[in-house]
Amino acid sequence: MTDIGIAQQALQEALEPGSFGEHLATEEIPKGVELKFACLLDGYTDWYWQVTLSKLTARSQPTVSEINLLAGEDSLVAPPWVPWAHRLAEYRKARKEQRESLGKSKGEDSTTETDDAWLDVDENQMIEPEEIDVPDLELASADIEKPKNSKPNANKRGVKPPAKTSRTNRVKKTHKQDQNDNPDGSAE
Repeated sequence: MTDIGIAQQALQEALEPGSFGEHLATEEIPKGVELKFACLLDGYTDWYWQVTLSKLTARSQPTVSEINLLAGEDSLVAPPWVPWAHRLAEYRKARKEQRESLGKSKGEDSTTETDDAWLDVDENQMIEPEEIDVPDLELASADIEKPKNSKPNANKRGVKPPAKTSRTNRVKKTHKQDQNDNPDGSAE
């Protein structure tokens, strides 16, 4: 079987029918081959399936290593992730520039307050929380008395002692039954 046949068989086993199309390209890699197939899924325009086949030796039969759905050059993808600290710094810089330009356009000093309240918010200042009067509450107590002659179920470390094994109990019961069945001790 050819490399393309093996890759198509792997895609048929792994994917829903109609998820992949024709073979687009083959690329040799060290110890294997990467084959690309068109993606026919809705919403995945210009995406492709990549099947990686590995070969231990030149004469050995190839095995499927990976099946990936990858974006092409013109694919619709999410924008690159930007850390929150960087986005916040850009936001603050833009707000500062906006305040300065608004202050200069009105002929005022940039440190004075402007009429637009949303422009005057300083993200570095936080409003202190107001103190709320909460009535003093008493802790509820259980009105349960412990019996005077009760024994604790655990040792000082809070670990319960092991119960007698059921095997020991079974052996004792079997021995008593044997004595009750044969009081003279003779075997039948």
